[in-house]
Amino acid sequence: MASFGKYWGAVAKRAAKEAGKDVRLDGPAAIITVIATQTVVAAGLFFALGKWTDTNVWTRVFSAAVPFILYPVAFLIRMASVPVAIDTALREELGPEGADLALTVDGGMVIIWNGDD
Repeated sequence: MASFGKYWGAVAKRAAKEAGKDVRLDGPAAIITVIATQTVVAAGLFFALGKWTDTNVWTRVFSAAVPFILYPVAFLIRMASVPVAIDTALREELGPEGADLALTVDGGMVIIWNGDD
């Protein structure tokens, strides 16, 4: 049972990384860039228009929030696709016979698998 939890933990970790790349939130610098870009645009609009309008403020807030809102959706999609990607990579590396015997997951963990579910 412990290997089952480790496997899905490794899948979740890889899915989280790939989902971050999908929504362009794959590191602290990317997160800061998203927020800073919307702040600079909001400041530019303030100086251009001479006032804050509700439309400008809410547009900037939602534009900055979209990647964070889409992250859970991208994560769920990646949770469905990562096991297939791991299996495909393993089959290409070991061939069909070798992949039926061992499934290597990120972190060096090896799960012996005989092809049965």
